[in-house]
Amino acid sequence: MIILITGTPGTGKTSFSRKLSEITGFKHIELNKEIKENMLYEEYDKEKDTLIMDKKKTAEFLNDYVKKYSGVKKKIYSYFKEIQEKQEIMLKENPVNEKNFYPIEKILNDLQGINIKEKGLIIDSHLSHLFFPEKIDFCIVIKTKLKELEKRLKKRNYTEEKIRENIDSEIFNVCFNEAVENGLKVVVLGN
Repeated sequence: MIILITGTPGTGKTSFSRKLSEITGFKHIELNKEIKENMLYEEYDKEKDTLIMDKKKTAEFLNDYVKKYSGVKKKIYSYFKEIQEKQEIMLKENPVNEKNFYPIEKILNDLQGINIKEKGLIIDSHLSHLFFPEKIDFCIVIKTKLKELEKRLKKRNYTEEKIRENIDSEIFNVCFNEAVENGLKVVVLGN
């Protein structure tokens, strides 16, 4: 089973991914860290203070993991499928907003009660939803309140321009919209 965790930088993707990995025993890949450590980027953008990912190199890096972990679907798949189906109905009636967020803490508490004996992979990055849509079981989009996001990004010493860009991304649901456009089964969680 393969789960992507995506969302605007600062929403809590990596924290959630680490906890989910602990509970499930699934392998966790912090994609942004791997891009940096394995030089899976084209260049460094000084103006935006970010690495520009090389999509081809990154896909090649992820390919062996995707082959190894795709296809296994059991208890966790059923759990997320039920949430995804409920949210899909709500999202058609009412676009992404805080009322539609499924609480992260509830997910983590529920999963602790499930005896998990399956292998899986968690790929965490604001870019993860751009890869292998046909092999992915679920894409979890992490959302957070804008004031909290701004506070987290300031703590990371992001420039005002970079903070504004990321808040705009959160407001306009960029990661959610791209995941849906890529044909992924999306679950929206909030903290």
